[in-house]
Amino acid sequence: MLWLAFFFSLALYFFSFPPFDLFFLAWVAPLPLTLAGVSLSSKRRFLLWWLWGTFFFFASLYWLPGTMMAYAPVAGWLAWGTLGILALYLGLYWGLWGWWSLLLVERGVPPFLAFSAVLSFLELVRGHLLTGFPWLLAAHSQAPFLPFVQGAALVGVYGLSFFLAWSWGVVLDLLMGSRLRGGVALLLPMLLIGWGWARVERLSHGKTIKVALVQPNIPARMKWDPARAREQVKLLVRMLKEASQGEDLVIFPETVYPYSLFQNPSETRPFLDAVKGCSAFVLVGTNHVVTKGGRLFYKNRVYLLSKV
Repeated sequence: MLWLAFFFSLALYFFSFPPFDLFFLAWVAPLPLTLAGVSLSSKRRFLLWWLWGTFFFFASLYWLPGTMMAYAPVAGWLAWGTLGILALYLGLYWGLWGWWSLLLVERGVPPFLAFSAVLSFLELVRGHLLTGFPWLLAAHSQAPFLPFVQGAALVGVYGLSFFLAWSWGVVLDLLMGSRLRGGVALLLPMLLIGWGWARVERLSHGKTIKVALVQPNIPARMKWDPARAREQVKLLVRMLKEASQGEDLVIFPETVYPYSLFQNPSETRPFLDAVKGCSAFVLVGTNHVVTKGGRLFYKNRVYLLSKV
């Protein structure tokens, strides 16, 4: 029964994220495992949630080895091994959440307060410790739920994770019989969603713009091949001309451009000339090379371009 709950919770949480976007599953995802593991010792609870988190991150970051092998001469076994180590590290935060939050509940802290405070704190630490890894935060699963994510304007992404985990505790309270306390606590996320709903409704009556999102289907191994760079620029120019017909904004996402936009003037001139020839604003993600201490560092940059 425990392992059934383990994989059921894991599936609920995994499918709440892109590309599946079943965001509503995240509002209850950890509860089956939480309920099934309530009688476990603190040590076993920590190990169980650590394993759960490791599985989640390994499955969700499946694309990383391909990226490593495309951008560096890394053997397949080393790339997948690196992902395994990364998943073990990231899963550790879920292990700490399962151990710490339930320990607080056992000591009398309401579950909605324990779950939310511990999760938002651990995500904040994960986002900044060492190099920081603020990917796949709980709140990221809610991107399609527009009324809820409006709350980021008030509390930020870690605050949204706080409210999401708050709901886990509320449901647990209701299931365990604390209906009055759980019902009162439910008002807090409902107020946030209500405010977001009103905000979406208000903004929906404002001025609109037409946006085109352009994503060339170029495999990672080809994307950074210098011999193919000019061919890719020609493709981007053609797509820009097609996408800018009647649009107000054209977006090329992260690192879609194969050169550093303003550090390779001869190579980027065709693209910049195409921007001058269209009426839309162009938002383009690209790399930028920085020299520091005799070493080269590749940074992500985004530029807003126009014909003016």
